[in-house]
Parts: sequence; C-alpha cells; structure tokens
Amino acid sequence: MDYYKYTNKGPRAINEDSLYVGFHYNSVFASIADGVGGLPHGEVASKYVVDKFSQNITSVNKQSFRDLLIKTNKELEILAKNELKVDFIATTFSGLYANNKRIKGIHIGDSKVLLIRDGVIKNLTTDHSELGRLLREKKISQVESKNYFRKNIIEYVLGNKKYFKFMEFDITSKPKDRLIICTDGFYETVSDDIILRISNKNKSMHEVYRKLVIEVENSILRDNTSFICIEL
Repeated sequence: MDYYKYTNKGPRAINEDSLYVGFHYNSVFASIADGVGGLPHGEVASKYVVDKFSQNITSVNKQSFRDLLIKTNKELEILAKNELKVDFIATTFSGLYANNKRIKGIHIGDSKVLLIRDGVIKNLTTDHSELGRLLREKKISQVESKNYFRKNIIEYVLGNKKYFKFMEFDITSKPKDRLIICTDGFYETVSDDIILRISNKNKSMHEVYRKLVIEVENSILRDNTSFICIEL
C-alpha cells in the first residue's frame, strides 16, 4: 500500500482544507475536509473534524465512523456558539479506511472519494450540493451543469443539525485499487477523464501523484485545492 497527499491554498488568503492520511493496523486511514465558504472559521471546522478522525483511530474508546460524525456535529455546534460566538461553522468531510479486504468510509458535503479499478473510475460518494441533486434528478444535463450558477451551494454539511445528513460506503477491495480523495477545488480543476488517463498511463502511484500535482500547479486555481491518493 502507498499514499501521498497534497494541499494548495490557491488564490485564497487562508487554506480552509484539512487532510490526514496514515498507516494503522495494516490499513490506510484517510480523511479530507473543506471548510464551507461564506461561513466564518471554515479552517477551524475542517481541522476540528480531521483531528477528531485521526485521534479516534488509536483511541482506547474508539467510535464507529457514524457515531464519530454524529458526536463531532454536536461538538461543532457547541464550539461555534460558546467559543467562536457565531451561529454556526461548517465543513465537508470524507473519511475512510482501506486494506486488502475492504474500503469503508463516511461522507458529507461535496468533496469526493474516487475509486479507480480495472481502468475505470467511479465516484464512491454522493455530491451533497444543489447541482449534484439536480443532476441525480435529471433536472439538468451534464452540459448545462458546466455553467450552472449555483454549483457551489452545498445542501448537507457537518456543523449544524439542520443540514446534517451523511452517507456511508463499504465495498470489497481488490489488489491495485487506487483511491483519490479530494476537495471541490481539485476536481473542478482536474477532471475525472484526466485523472483516469494519468492513472492508466502510470504504474507507480508516486508517478500518478506527481502528474496530478503538475496538473494542479499548471492550472489557474479558483479555490483551496487538496487531494490524497492511495494505492492498495
């Protein structure tokens, strides 16, 4: 198993993306979070949940992904009101572990977990944005979605019970599976087609990572841009 991570604040003054990846118990644990724009303290929210995820891995009182996310959502609400003195703070979150038997994770918001297997790329997560919902409901076409003016409106986020609705995934893994966990700043810059082409042309995960970084750094970034790549 192999992994790499990358983050770039792009044109923003602050990087509101947070990420973690590491080996534990013969598995790779990884998470990524993107503080919600338009709300205060996005960097605080994203770092808080990623820290909670990484601390939970080796905790004596380890929680399931589901219980951890529910607890963290409540804690973020308290943090916003009692310490930061704002109505609420919010972040996306995608977290998982992967080994030679399974890939199991949890997700809320518009970050992504992409699986590349046998030369095909697949999204393991649901896009919890207004645009994502309209595409699933077939109320807008892929062509129309390119110029949809509310593409960054997120419907489910971590940090407020009113907008808290997550999804889970649990699949059997295969040798040489590749995972890309990324924020919207990454996938709006590097398309699935480009990711797949780079993956299919390179046997080494390090080379895939290097080529993805080149794509990012040769592009005009509009947001914080972060990704983690893993090969099983």
